[in-house]
Amino acid sequence: MQLSSYRLLILLKIRILIKGEINTMEQQELCQYIINKDTTAIISDFDAAGNEHSIVIEGEKQFRILKSPTRIVRDSFAHRGYDLKGAIAGARAILKKKKNVPIAYSLIPEVVLILCKKNDGTGVVWLVRSQIEEIEMFDRRQTLVRFKTGFSLFVNMSHSLLQMKIILGSHLHRIMLERSGLGSGDPYYFRHNWYQK
Repeated sequence: MQLSSYRLLILLKIRILIKGEINTMEQQELCQYIINKDTTAIISDFDAAGNEHSIVIEGEKQFRILKSPTRIVRDSFAHRGYDLKGAIAGARAILKKKKNVPIAYSLIPEVVLILCKKNDGTGVVWLVRSQIEEIEMFDRRQTLVRFKTGFSLFVNMSHSLLQMKIILGSHLHRIMLERSGLGSGDPYYFRHNWYQK
């Protein structure tokens, strides 16, 4: 398929931007990371030996974490006393879908996670739904995700499928808020400010 010169220029600019930010920005290297209200995306990153680590985008900061993205997600759920498998099973039950569902990590503040493939096919990306500003179709299988912080990245997922996952994530969040009693603004929850970084 022939790319238009406009699309090719956008692709080159964004790939340079993303690679430049991820590879040249000063990054703090950590062994542990727990998802929080500022987490934007968790991206697979492989070292020279082929070991999967992660680049975490948190607002305007970036961290290199010596764990895979899915391990970070699993450990973050465990840190809060929950189980990733249980969160997936719960999301499937609520959404009445059998696979590839968004999962709710936190209701207030909203942290709903969407799993995508990395655009180069070498790993995964976990996106935080509430941090997404907009998505733009690039081609049949790739979508550009722009975040509220100004950071952008490509994912290997069609625009329509990612749009559906974003809508499902919003639906999951709303239903879980209603069922938990937090949808009406539970004063106890807000007074005690349970969710901290």
